[in-house]
Amino acid sequence: QRQMCIETDAEGLRLHPCVPPAFDGAVLRGVRYRDCELEISISGSGVNTSVFLDGKPLSGPFGLDLRGSHTITIHAE
Repeated sequence: QRQMCIETDAEGLRLHPCVPPAFDGAVLRGVRYRDCELEISISGSGVNTSVFLDGKPLSGPFGLDLRGSHTITIHAE
């Protein structure tokens, strides 16, 4: 299942950000996954992205063990 560049599978969440050039940024609040609530901030545009979970670099699947509120920041170039 893929929505807004987010895919879920047996290993957790996977992000596949590709931000179009005309994009002006967005914040998605209240994104629920299992036992956590995510706030996802997206800025910039392009396919080269930096992704952070609570300020720490993120790659690969995540989320199976998350509890509570967390912030994901996606910056594209």
